[in-house]
Amino acid sequence: MVNAASTREADFRVVGLVAPLTGEGGVYGMAGPLVNGSSRLDPSNAQFTWAGEAFWGIHFPPPEPEEAAEAAATIECRSCHTLANVTLSVVEADVLETAGMLSFQCEICNRETPWGYAKKPEPPVPADASPELNAQEIIRARRYNRVALKLPVLVRRYSGGTEITQTDDVSKGGFGFTSQNDYYVGEGLMVACPYSATARNIEVQAQIVRRQEVPGTDRKQYGVKYAGSEL
Repeated sequence: MVNAASTREADFRVVGLVAPLTGEGGVYGMAGPLVNGSSRLDPSNAQFTWAGEAFWGIHFPPPEPEEAAEAAATIECRSCHTLANVTLSVVEADVLETAGMLSFQCEICNRETPWGYAKKPEPPVPADASPELNAQEIIRARRYNRVALKLPVLVRRYSGGTEITQTDDVSKGGFGFTSQNDYYVGEGLMVACPYSATARNIEVQAQIVRRQEVPGTDRKQYGVKYAGSEL
């Protein structure tokens, strides 16, 4: 990037989208200035602070200890499931909050891959627990009841891919659908449910919270929850 006011140049890295792509483009989160060709941004690094001041011409005070602690997170490569403990910048945290994914160099995959917050481990299930009881507990744990209802739904990824499909079930907090496309748990979406090909649709923020392979097929069942709600 080039600072038009000072003509100074610096390397930045595209972290991810903070708003879905449209016909006019998208809004991206950028990390930088990068120091010595580093692959990611470390906001606690003194060299980064100096590089930012040199590029922007603005003094950035170092983060307070409590602020640095709050930015620590465990993220997971959605391709190989490698875990990494990182210190997130404000931009990276913003991208994860909206799109649910950020681009990060994976040493195992040897390329940039999508990363999201690590999944919380599932609590152990007692060996003598009956499947029927487990199913009843899951239903009781849901805030909203699901209804087996097929509605046309539009699913839009932040990267610009769009799918029009049908719901498997719906609730006040979200819906389920089946697709051949690969969505990641934690991925942010924009959805319109129900969707109309002729009327104006209102798209709302949502997130993939569940993914399950359909045995014998290349299709997956997904659970989607609306932003700010519980399934």
